[in-house]
Amino acid sequence: MPSGTSSFRKKHKISATKALFIPSSSLDLVISLIMLKPIKNIFVCLLMLFLSISFAKAQYYSSGQDPASTNWNQINTTNFQIIFPEGFEQQAQYLANILDSAYFLVAHSMNGKIKKTSIILHNQTVISNGTTAWAPTRIDLHTTSPQQIYAQKWIDQLVLHEVRHLIQIEKLNTGFSKLLKFVLGEQALAFMTGVFIPQWFLEGDAVVTETLLSHSGRGREPSFEMPIKAQLLEKKKYAYEKAVHGSFKDFVPGAYPLGYLLVASGRNKFDSKLWEESLNTVGKNPFLITPFSKSIKRTTGLSKQSFYHSTMDELQQQWDSIQKLKTLNVHLPVTKTPKAFTNYNHPLMLEDGRILAVKNSIDDVKRFVAIDSEGEEEIIFTPGPMLGEPISYAKNLICWSEVEFDPRWQNRNFSVIKTLNILTKKRNHLTKNSRLFSPEISHDGNKIAAIEINLIHESSIVILDAKSGKEIKRFSYPGEEIQSPSWSGTDDEIVFVSLNQMGKNIAVLNLNSGETEALSTKYYTGISQPRITEKFIYFTAAFSGTDNIFAIDRTNKKIFQISEVEYGVKDVFLDETNNFLFFSNYSADGYEIVKQQLIPQSWKPLSQVEEVSINLSENLIDEEKGILEINLQNDKTFEVEKYYKAKGLLDIHSWAPASIDVNSYDVKPGFSLMAQDKLSTAFASMGYEYNLNESLGKYYFNYSYQGFYPIIDLKVDNGKRKYFYTDTLNQVKYLLYDETNIETEVRLPLSYSKGRYTRGIQPSLKFRNSFLKEGPESRFKFKQNSVQSLNYRFYMYNRIRSSVRDLYPAWGQVLDFRVGHTPFQEDNKSWIFSAQSILYFPGLLKHHGIKIINGYQKRQEGIYNFPQIVNYPRGFNNKNDLELFRTSINYKFPLCYPDFNIGSLFYLKRLKMALFYDQAYGKHPEGNTTYRSTGFELTSDMHLFSLIAPIDMGVRYIYYPDMKTNTFEFLFTIDFSALY
Repeated sequence: MPSGTSSFRKKHKISATKALFIPSSSLDLVISLIMLKPIKNIFVCLLMLFLSISFAKAQYYSSGQDPASTNWNQINTTNFQIIFPEGFEQQAQYLANILDSAYFLVAHSMNGKIKKTSIILHNQTVISNGTTAWAPTRIDLHTTSPQQIYAQKWIDQLVLHEVRHLIQIEKLNTGFSKLLKFVLGEQALAFMTGVFIPQWFLEGDAVVTETLLSHSGRGREPSFEMPIKAQLLEKKKYAYEKAVHGSFKDFVPGAYPLGYLLVASGRNKFDSKLWEESLNTVGKNPFLITPFSKSIKRTTGLSKQSFYHSTMDELQQQWDSIQKLKTLNVHLPVTKTPKAFTNYNHPLMLEDGRILAVKNSIDDVKRFVAIDSEGEEEIIFTPGPMLGEPISYAKNLICWSEVEFDPRWQNRNFSVIKTLNILTKKRNHLTKNSRLFSPEISHDGNKIAAIEINLIHESSIVILDAKSGKEIKRFSYPGEEIQSPSWSGTDDEIVFVSLNQMGKNIAVLNLNSGETEALSTKYYTGISQPRITEKFIYFTAAFSGTDNIFAIDRTNKKIFQISEVEYGVKDVFLDETNNFLFFSNYSADGYEIVKQQLIPQSWKPLSQVEEVSINLSENLIDEEKGILEINLQNDKTFEVEKYYKAKGLLDIHSWAPASIDVNSYDVKPGFSLMAQDKLSTAFASMGYEYNLNESLGKYYFNYSYQGFYPIIDLKVDNGKRKYFYTDTLNQVKYLLYDETNIETEVRLPLSYSKGRYTRGIQPSLKFRNSFLKEGPESRFKFKQNSVQSLNYRFYMYNRIRSSVRDLYPAWGQVLDFRVGHTPFQEDNKSWIFSAQSILYFPGLLKHHGIKIINGYQKRQEGIYNFPQIVNYPRGFNNKNDLELFRTSINYKFPLCYPDFNIGSLFYLKRLKMALFYDQAYGKHPEGNTTYRSTGFELTSDMHLFSLIAPIDMGVRYIYYPDMKTNTFEFLFTIDFSALY
């Protein structure tokens, strides 16, 4: 290398493609239309789309981390390894006793098999969930039962549903897919599901399974199919692409109910072989391009889309016939018909006669509102994330529960109780780090009854002081899941719903005697949200085939049907003074609040109530091997062993004949291996990457350990590089050298999200060692063969929660400070300092937003060239100022929601416009420069080829005021977070 030239400053060829900041869940590309023709643009982007999706679904799905202090044990059965936290053994033993039986039942109708699979139990989160991940193959179960569950124990339902997903994925392991798995590892089957199999089938088939193999299940719940039923009867049948991919204009029920109806209808007509053969076809012949659809057509004579339309038409006719048989009750609306789909839930009455309710819309975030007799609304309060549980009210106090998050551990969060005085606006955070659900404040405003579910899944009714939050008394119910407590008018009784393997019933707790009386027999029919009076208990149930309001006479325990509605009701509230029932009544526009006069002589005894529904699952029971029956007396005790977290920290699950950046989904020539442990604490990728620009390659190893409180990242790479230079004859030449980089970063992502705001900070420290070695025949010697650099970063954010339609947060701040230097360099030092801010403000109209970016960067070039941090204005590339001031003003807004599709080629959901003005002032020894650009970005939210991952695609127009020129750029983003 020529004397006086830095050994770590490199010249690069100019590329037409610029990669912008790439978050972990998306891929952004900007391509200049001056340098590439439009057709070539589209080809490049589509190629990137398919290459990226090929691997994205397998790339490190993380279920989050449990606290580092968690000790783990394991139980091994014939087909499963159950990994569970220490102290959770009783529940793990229960699961071990039902798993193999569940697997036998679940596998039957699909004629499937699985390899031995790990199931990880997470008991410290209050958010109920279950996921099946393909690479590495495992099931994660978040075991806390939701308060709104149907008449089936949560863990039983999870097992049936998630094991069915295992059967689905292993069913693909045949023919060409089996060969592909040999080439790519476990990610091959993940790719097959993500590209060829619609999500509605995966989830619908699992819901059918959980329904047929139990006494309950979502398929038997009228509320589950209710949104599609109302949509078909009141509005219209959506296009297939809209039904599958959703909409920003209308509420779309989603993959679970849609899939259940399609899968169950298909099995009713063609038996389970229809779907088994569809998976077989995908596994054996994915090169048919649309193998799933072709298999459906081979059996039914209909394509995937035509099958959807035919099924929806038949369901509409059946539901229409059922609706004509109903004699509906008269009820009066309290809320006005909304402009966009809106749910009004949990009606309660304030002292001034207004109705307090929880309002949630695709057009706005969740609010507490007060509704007067004219239907006019006043926003009372905007809460944080809730679990869909009811609110309560007494003596000017609103009481509810919110989810609060552990700063570091994603798999530890809490359900805390809060109150708000609507007169003084004073908020009280009653509990901290609690697991309390469905809080109900007493009529005198002094006590709160709530359900506690502890870490070993035991349910209790806990009585708290409404002012201090201190526990007064508790009542435990071993073996039962307790839901929806409600006070009697005299505050000496609490009515609640109890659930076990025999179903649901309604019970009353006498606080004076401590005795509990069951007022109903056990039902596998959904029962929810009871309200107690001196003579009757009112509740919601599905005895009629529709969720209606029923009442139990407390003297003789007879049950009567009170309401008869079109689609379904929930959230009963009794106004005894005026003899009215208030409830949420469903329509195609969402839940509205209505009131109905109480006329006991018109009530229908339960003995006269006939269940009328299409009941798609009833005729399919004979195709199965039976129902998952739980007999605790026959349980056996499995051996418990220690599970060591260190085991499997480099557990390779997939590989590929390409180099894949697992953070950006960048695909380059080479090969790669991918590893992840079962607890989602260790992530690794390694392989060989070929650099097309330099015609050379490097080996690399990346490792991230996230099981400690700070996250530790390690990156190592080694390979040959080229240094390009211009000789005395002005000819471009190069020399070869070896480069080794070792980079270690310690970062601490902390979340302090509460209430309406998402907040967090992330400090980090990165140390990088770079080593150079001349080639054996090199005529040049490096002045210095190694350099060390340190990078410090402090990142913080505060953003208000947004609605589905919002493009920017209405209010928010992001601050990012970075410092880098070469601390051990005595001379020729390098350093960089940058500070950036992003500020969000509301725009002129709803869903309009303003984003202002300010940045400052100063650096000194020495032995090491730190990469640029602050971006230049749009349209300016390959600039190299030593000091830079940058400002960007953006105004973004939706243009329309077309919901337009051309077959499955593409589906356009939303068009957006962003106006921008960028300016930067750069300083350099050769002079100072002002950079200015302005223009617009016209982009769209769409889906291509029915793929799950949404795409943001469009064009950017840039005008350069100082040069009086303009250009266009093609924009392309894939959001891979939708794959999980």
